[in-house]
Amino acid sequence: MKIRMQAAVAALLVLGLVLAGCGKQAAPKTGAVQKHQHVPPHHGTPVVLGNEEYHVELVLEPATGKCDAYVLDGELENFIRVQQPSFEVLALPKGRKEILTFKAVANNSTGETVGDTSQFETQADWLKTEKEFDAVLINLGVRGNTYQDVKFNFPKGNDTDDKPKPSTSKIEYKEAGFDLLACFQATVTYDVVDADKPGFYYAPHLISPIPDFITNLDGRKVAIKGFMLPLRQNQGLVTEFILLKNQSFCCFGKPPLINEWVHVRMKGEGVKPLMDQPVSILGRLKVGSYNENKTLLGMYQMDAEKIHGPE
Repeated sequence: MKIRMQAAVAALLVLGLVLAGCGKQAAPKTGAVQKHQHVPPHHGTPVVLGNEEYHVELVLEPATGKCDAYVLDGELENFIRVQQPSFEVLALPKGRKEILTFKAVANNSTGETVGDTSQFETQADWLKTEKEFDAVLINLGVRGNTYQDVKFNFPKGNDTDDKPKPSTSKIEYKEAGFDLLACFQATVTYDVVDADKPGFYYAPHLISPIPDFITNLDGRKVAIKGFMLPLRQNQGLVTEFILLKNQSFCCFGKPPLINEWVHVRMKGEGVKPLMDQPVSILGRLKVGSYNENKTLLGMYQMDAEKIHGPE
């Protein structure tokens, strides 16, 4: 079965999918396992960076919705100054997607300045009422190390005994799930093409900017989990498909948003069709809107090298 990409995606767009998107080693065993514990200086929420090289302590003032973030060492004892002027956290309160931008804070008493400080702050009205939520620290650089997509819970943090250990076999591919790719609003307008001709039509056009933390993924090897919608097959093997965030389009006819799918081309002979079950696609991601015949086809493309699944 062959389906032209332009026709397939154009059909999705007409349905309205593009209106909006949105080191410390453990102590040796001596009988019972003993876990080292450190107390954050402000008694806030500790977020572990890497293998406990550093921490970020989050301190919330519920009355004002203000949240301070402090960068600390692995022992939660010393403040660590960083050069980054800001960093972002993707929060998921009750399933919503909220971006918290923590901005650097200068401190005259310590001599800290923007670009050389350990303290950051943000404010959001919804923080006044939300008591617990999952979140992802998107990107933070500390002394030459870059920490990305650090998952945690507020106010529990992420320092748990049962948290998964980093897998050296998959370190080549950065995890970039749809919780990140689709976390921002992608606004599309429709331009009239050939308005003075009988065959005029409306072509979608992306007008909202793509956030820097997304464009930074352009050209990088990533792993994305989703659902396969085959577009092109050769002798029973899928060579081209759309990777969807969920099954709402296939099962219920609900069109996805423009940042909720990736146009994938498989290298080699292709793969067996794996529909109705989640798969992970590994390859090099391309970020940026792309068009054919003045028609917007999407904003994510991937030259896939591997596929893992079903999961």
